[in-house]
Amino acid sequence: LKGKDQAQDQAALEVCKREAIRYLQAAVTRQACVQGAVHNCLLLLLVDGARADPAALMRYVAGAGVSSGGVAHYDQALAARSCEAAGALKAAIHIHCDVGDYDYAVDLALR
Repeated sequence: LKGKDQAQDQAALEVCKREAIRYLQAAVTRQACVQGAVHNCLLLLLVDGARADPAALMRYVAGAGVSSGGVAHYDQALAARSCEAAGALKAAIHIHCDVGDYDYAVDLALR
């Protein structure tokens, strides 16, 4: 019985995460929200789900999370560390390149 409850709790948590991502993506894309806290929260949720949907994380770090002038709305150091820790190396490499840390990006790519 305990295992069934845990599975249900985990499923409910995943639904909540997906809904939170949808809400924050709407705030960022439709409402043009540029608040760092909103962007950091969205980024961390996308990193958490990167194994299931790595393309969503890449779309965010390459597009929605960046202003038209190329300035990131999220904390790039936090993003890079989080992506590396979660194994989302492609996104981490992209972020390191954005901040001009090309040597580390190459080292990361060669791992």
